[in-house]
Amino acid sequence: MSLIKKSNELVKKHGEICIFLNEVYEKKNKDYGNSFEETYKRLGIISAVTRIADKMSRLESLATKPEEERLVKDESIKDTVLDMANYCIMLAMELERESDERKSNSGTINFPEASTLPLTSIPAVFYGE
Repeated sequence: MSLIKKSNELVKKHGEICIFLNEVYEKKNKDYGNSFEETYKRLGIISAVTRIADKMSRLESLATKPEEERLVKDESIKDTVLDMANYCIMLAMELERESDERKSNSGTINFPEASTLPLTSIPAVFYGE
């Protein structure tokens, strides 16, 4: 299989997983409400970090404990990883919302933290071009 074909298949699979994550996000928001955003607005970033850390702890436990020793049988490693991915996306959404609010509430230009900038937004001069 050529590298280009393999790359295209990986990009397609990534897109499929992203669509699945979006569907799960929509269903859970309908069932549970927007508790992630509400909690984030009350408690800040630590609320998101806590949820992600809980999933990471569960992932570590699932990855290190033999399946026959697990008492909870209905959550797989894949389920945990996908939940963690959705929490990370939701955190990115909250960070973007906060940044947008800062911009709209200020008469001055607020520069986002460097860690939140996509690489394409960094001028080429920084790359020595």
